[in-house]
Amino acid sequence: MIEWFSYSLIALALVSTLVSVGFAIAGSPPNDYTLGLTALLGLGVLAQVVITIGVQLAGASPTGDIIEYWAYLATAVVLAPAAIAWGLIERSRWATIALAVVGFSLAVMVYRMHEIWFVQVI
Repeated sequence: MIEWFSYSLIALALVSTLVSVGFAIAGSPPNDYTLGLTALLGLGVLAQVVITIGVQLAGASPTGDIIEYWAYLATAVVLAPAAIAWGLIERSRWATIALAVVGFSLAVMVYRMHEIWFVQVI
């Protein structure tokens, strides 16, 4: 895990959350901004998978539990595409709220992965 990249993902997830909350308050269905930010966030999480594999092949490993780290990462990979699919199928304000919830969830999950990698000691 690269520290600056995890902070960037957290920031992107929080921006995505705030934009989705703003559009949800306005009563807007999912649009290019909310779906695009969620898609960008999903691509960032996929990049995190590639980075993690590369860093582990280079010999680094988390200070915490590796299984817990990969469980968070696997779940994070699934969340963004699921939210985008929901946003495309159900064109209502509630789908925009779901995008906001997924954005916040991904921010928390990436923070937890950062904590497992750098802070937590077994």
